Amino acid sequence: METGGTKLIMTIIIKSENWESVTAPAIPAGWTLTGWDSTNLITTTAQKVSGVNSVKSGDNSSNVCGGYWNTTTDGNCGDSQVTMSFYLESTIGTGQSFGLICRAVNPPLTDCYKMTLNVGSNTINLSVYIGGVSSTITSQAATLATGIWYTCRLKCLLNTVNIRVQRASDSNYLTSANTWQAASVDCIVVTDSTPGRPSGTGYGGFFLNNADFPASTVDITYADDFLFESLGNKGSFFPFFNY
Repeated sequence: METGGTKLIMTIIIKSENWESVTAPAIPAGWTLTGWDSTNLITTTAQKVSGVNSVKSGDNSSNVCGGYWNTTTDGNCGDSQVTMSFYLESTIGTGQSFGLICRAVNPPLTDCYKMTLNVGSNTINLSVYIGGVSSTITSQAATLATGIWYTCRLKCLLNTVNIRVQRASDSNYLTSANTWQAASVDCIVVTDSTPGRPSGTGYGGFFLNNADFPASTVDITYADDFLFESLGNKGSFFPFFNY
């Protein structure tokens, strides 16, 4: 828990997944796979943050795949956050991306918030899906290096959406100016007033996008240590704290 501010946020873990309950390439029960190539999401021992396994696309080509925890919603009117670590394979391709979804309605991209980190364009994007239609809320530069783990967090609290990115190589955090600093900071903080925006209970999830640009190489994107949490108790007099 972080200190400072005037509110207190109590986090409640909905789902913590380190992919260790199965033998690769199996996916643990309770996950709904989604994306253009959803059946190819697999566990692997090639890269990991902790334990033995992580998760990746099993198809050695450019595709988008991912999953969302379909067993439990946040149960808190959408006040929740999703955290996960991602690894960009170090090769010469340029199309890799990865990201998180929060306040997702089943199926997950009908209505949700989505953050995307894109290696090819060196950008981080925050989008909102309403009725299956995506629109960009904000975008900023985000220079990423391959061969490094990044831990990302997408947080939705009332009508404020925050994105935080930390790199494992030096534990520094990405700033809104596309610099890195030791002090914890959110690189994106926005108040979303989009009509019809996702505002109720939903699911949390993630996605990975390999790259085969140029076609002679394939860059694999790995992910590990998924965490889906509920934030406090919306609508009550419970004291919140800026987290």
